[in-house]
Amino acid sequence: MNSEFVDSGRDLSSRNPAEFVVLGILRLGPAHGYDICRHARKELGFIWRLGTAQVYGLLNKLQRDELVFHERIDQLSKPAKKIFSLTPAGREVFDAWVSLPVHNMREMRLEFLTKLYFSGLMPGQENANLLSAQLEVCREKMDWLATLKADCASGLERKAVEFRITMTKAVIQWLTGLLDMSESVSSNRKIGP
Repeated sequence: MNSEFVDSGRDLSSRNPAEFVVLGILRLGPAHGYDICRHARKELGFIWRLGTAQVYGLLNKLQRDELVFHERIDQLSKPAKKIFSLTPAGREVFDAWVSLPVHNMREMRLEFLTKLYFSGLMPGQENANLLSAQLEVCREKMDWLATLKADCASGLERKAVEFRITMTKAVIQWLTGLLDMSESVSSNRKIGP
């Protein structure tokens, strides 16, 4: 899928990024809302702070958008519970999102790390593909920043661009290290018994 993927008349970038945490957990399998909260807290809590009410609000919105559905499961001594699953459209939206690099450096901390987490868990998704695509975007950003720096009109503007260049260089170095590690693990799997 490409970045022009449109879902219900809205592109992926217009969705609340927290929706993809919920979609990603459901991509791993059906779950009760509380289980989604627990998974998000345990596995992604160092990235996201999603409260229970927020997760249930996201589930309601995703259901209205026909990206998830639920089945009511009766319980003997407790109220019925809802088990949520992805619809085919929900799966398509999530799969499109998780495979695309981010284009703004400020999205690295939340969205990219979330994509990296889920792409490592999903069959058929490769972290190396995502890392390579993200490196390409960052290198293009460096070229653009170099041009921007050459056109700076003031000292403060130059300092701001230099800051962005330094941050982008650090991200490129980090991504390169992750890609090297990913490729090393991949080649070890192919060689091993």
